[in-house]
Amino acid sequence: MTDQDFGGLKFQLENSRIVNVEPEVAYISLIRGRSDTKLATLVDVEGLEGGVALTNLDLLGWENFTEYTNSAPAWSTSPIPAPFKRLAYPRNEGRPSPWLHPVFFRKLPQVPSFTQLLLLKGAKFHVWVPISDERGISRVMREEDGPSLHLQVGKDVELEGGVRAVVCEGNDLRETLELCGNHVKLVLGLRSSGMPHPLKFLGWCSWNAFLQRVSLKDVKDAVDKLSSLGVKWAILDDGWEDVKERRLRSFGTDESKFPGGLKEAAEVIKSKMSWAGVWIATNGYWNGFDPETLSYKGVENGRGGLTPDPAEGFPFYLDYFRKVKRAGFDLVKLDNQSSLALDFGGPYTRGEFASGVEVEAHGALYGLGLDVIDCMSQLPENIHFLYRAQVIRNSMDYVPNSGDATKLHAIFNVYNALFTRWFGTPDFDMFMSHDRFSTFHALLRAISGGPVYLTDVPGRSDPQLVSKLRLSDGRLPLPDGVLTPFGDVFRDPYNSTNPLKAFNVANGSHLVLIANVNREGVEEEGSFSVGELGLGNSVVYDYFSEEVREVSPEEKLAFRLGELQFKYFIVVPKREFSPVGLVNVFVSPKGFAWGGNVAVAEDEGEFLVHGEELCTDDGRKVDGTSKVRVRRGSRIGPCGYL
Repeated sequence: MTDQDFGGLKFQLENSRIVNVEPEVAYISLIRGRSDTKLATLVDVEGLEGGVALTNLDLLGWENFTEYTNSAPAWSTSPIPAPFKRLAYPRNEGRPSPWLHPVFFRKLPQVPSFTQLLLLKGAKFHVWVPISDERGISRVMREEDGPSLHLQVGKDVELEGGVRAVVCEGNDLRETLELCGNHVKLVLGLRSSGMPHPLKFLGWCSWNAFLQRVSLKDVKDAVDKLSSLGVKWAILDDGWEDVKERRLRSFGTDESKFPGGLKEAAEVIKSKMSWAGVWIATNGYWNGFDPETLSYKGVENGRGGLTPDPAEGFPFYLDYFRKVKRAGFDLVKLDNQSSLALDFGGPYTRGEFASGVEVEAHGALYGLGLDVIDCMSQLPENIHFLYRAQVIRNSMDYVPNSGDATKLHAIFNVYNALFTRWFGTPDFDMFMSHDRFSTFHALLRAISGGPVYLTDVPGRSDPQLVSKLRLSDGRLPLPDGVLTPFGDVFRDPYNSTNPLKAFNVANGSHLVLIANVNREGVEEEGSFSVGELGLGNSVVYDYFSEEVREVSPEEKLAFRLGELQFKYFIVVPKREFSPVGLVNVFVSPKGFAWGGNVAVAEDEGEFLVHGEELCTDDGRKVDGTSKVRVRRGSRIGPCGYL
């Protein structure tokens, strides 16, 4: 065991060394080890004030939300439970989970096991990211001396060399994260594909509306009603498959619910929408595929089924996804990817097993031209092998009508996005526009930077709320980045009265969300200044109060928020002409495009402008702050440019 420092971090190393690759970046590399090996323990951080760990431990308990989920579908007669249970989070113990959960801490021994990203605030900011490859899976585990980097191989083999973690430090947290992300992508060989075209439109998914009882009749009802609200694509979620004892029996459908097979289901969706998606489990189904009815090479998973073999399972995926493609589907929600960590077996290391299956499945999908939402894929066995990911589900599932879940869902998504955006576009999950907290859910998705899709029971949608999510042709006014936290990001917004603060960017403006998400529902008071985002003189539009004001970087905007109340500010740089945009959609600045020094409306609606001596292309003059009715293609700006 040797001691080695990197900047303000002190490590005890075993079977590893620290290699500086840049002044503010180092790699922890394996020297030599067998089977499962401890490589490094972080024993001290200079001036440590606190940190955030993203862990795969379930420190909440999904069982707390079953009654909310079961009371929401169209067929349910169960009463909706009370909005709040005041659930404790994080619990002291938890089992490994497919999802990432942020945990806030003050001392190193408090860092939880199964951590994938460690953010530290000391004399400088530090970022520590374990790296997995086909030989083994790396995780940070909790130990008395401090968080320790472990390499889990799963076989008694001798290994030499290889990067097992990336460590970065800097004086600015966001810049340090960006630097570290670039090195993680370099080491892993990631080439994110970006969000596919269909997901740039408003969508719908069958899950919470019908759960596994979904039928062709339900899908037709949803398509008929949701298409009139501007929904352009739909996903047929779990419940359509030919299964027995939770094992996949064939690539066909449950004929009692989908008598015309997948082809008829796709035709129903595309009769009034542009694209169709379908849910598929990575291992076939929850307990794998049935070896008695599907004759593909697989590995026994201990639940009576097989998981496609990591070296010889490609024919399974090619045949399955080719059938999906020929039926008329464009998109696959590839779920239950975390099963690869549970089903690990055969003559493979953990890394060989997971990477082999991920590459086979995605190779078939991309080769056939199918778009993909990766789901339950936040374990290192999954996310580190998503080499060309498009969209990645970003948190635990949406839970209808639960105030506790609404708070935690927002926190989890905003913090997880600091990490998941390196791999693909974070997906904040579907939601119901008729949820108790629907406006908050809708806004969170709209400004997330990812896809926006409903799971409404047909006939219960809120048309006015839905209209704020999309332009008249169904396009999403998508922000240009990803919604992530700002301010004091090391204070726990659930277990303190520190509000959740998050921002994104859109067309040169900043979209700012401030929300009261503390566990007990205690009223929160505070303030926000544009200087917190590094901005200069600005025009700030309070979306819900419709107040507009000019502010300096230091000027404080005070707020008082009750339980699950929130503020949404659109911050526009102060110029001769400061357009807020189309205020009939949440992401107002993406309601126009710049045409030189003038704004060109992307859609019809109310256009909010701020400035002096402004004109429209039809001869109207505007001064100060005004809403102007526009049509698509209308131009507005300083009179000298029109």
